[in-house]
Amino acid sequence: MIRLNVRRYETVVYVVAWTIVLAAPLVLNYVDTQQAGVPFLWSVVLNSWMGFLPFFILFWLHDILLAPLLMRSRGIRKYILGVILAVAAFTAVQCATSGQHRHDRPGGPPPCVGLPGDNPHKPVLPKEKPSASPDEIDFQPVDPAGLVNIAVAIMMCGLNVAVKLYFKARREERAIAELERQNLQKELEYLKYQINPHFFMNTLNNIHALIDLDSEKAKTAVIELSKMMRYVLYEGTPRTAPLGHELDFLRSYISLMKLRYTGNVDIRTDLPTAVPDLKIPPLLLVTFVENAFKHGISYRKPSFIDISVSIEGNQITFSCRNSVVQKGTDKPGGVGIANTRKRLDLIYGDSYKLDVKPGADTFSVLLTIPLAYD
Repeated sequence: MIRLNVRRYETVVYVVAWTIVLAAPLVLNYVDTQQAGVPFLWSVVLNSWMGFLPFFILFWLHDILLAPLLMRSRGIRKYILGVILAVAAFTAVQCATSGQHRHDRPGGPPPCVGLPGDNPHKPVLPKEKPSASPDEIDFQPVDPAGLVNIAVAIMMCGLNVAVKLYFKARREERAIAELERQNLQKELEYLKYQINPHFFMNTLNNIHALIDLDSEKAKTAVIELSKMMRYVLYEGTPRTAPLGHELDFLRSYISLMKLRYTGNVDIRTDLPTAVPDLKIPPLLLVTFVENAFKHGISYRKPSFIDISVSIEGNQITFSCRNSVVQKGTDKPGGVGIANTRKRLDLIYGDSYKLDVKPGADTFSVLLTIPLAYD
């Protein structure tokens, strides 16, 4: 598809260029006849078009047969030989037409191989060296106008090569962009699949702990988990999801996590209820919240988690602060945040800001990303 589109644009360039060339005699002849007050002469236009015919044939042969050789890695020699032969044939045509035109012009300069009676002061050649028949085309050395035509023909071939190289570069750029897009999508899916099992493993561990402590809370947790799984299955697969649904997912997750902890844990949330129709990559924010619950909650001493989301225009700012509890060799901000950072790099490039501040007692994350309207 990319190759066809670029080739179509290239063809349009050639059609426009030749249309301008063929229209020039029409316009110039019309202007001249209007200024001179004489009828429009189609014979002059047709004569000009016949003069363009060798150029068109040379261009067609160069574009269809020769230029594609240059695009190949081992076709340069064949291309050079083909161009030399084509220009030589074009030069021969110019010599032939130049001689024919000189015979047709009264009072014109004498041809290279003269005809009897062309010059009364020139002696007639001996009979053993008969002269050329008047019906034969007389080949002449190329006059200055013919040299200009040959130079124009060579320039035309060069422009044809330049246009082909330009569109070849465009075609390769589009192919590379398409390949990068496909690789980006695959890598995003891979990172997302890494996050989801990690998230559900922690959630199932929480439900397992609730079964022995409070079966009713465990049932509620299963219901909340089913809602979250529905979001993951039906809205977590596309590249973007409604921001309101993503925030609802966060609320369900936080509610699920609250069932496990006592009043010794201070969990504060500030999530807007009315949000504009913005799109956000699904399951993007939950990684930071999951990390906060994993590393910021302690059953033995007071701990806190503070989560907030603010929206200004099409820009969202997510903030998450939590206390730090050392649990063996685990460190806050592990593989989940590392994968999320890669995901942000792939999606937003340099247009997002992620500030992660690990500390001895507090771990904070501040994320600012631009979102697209629905």
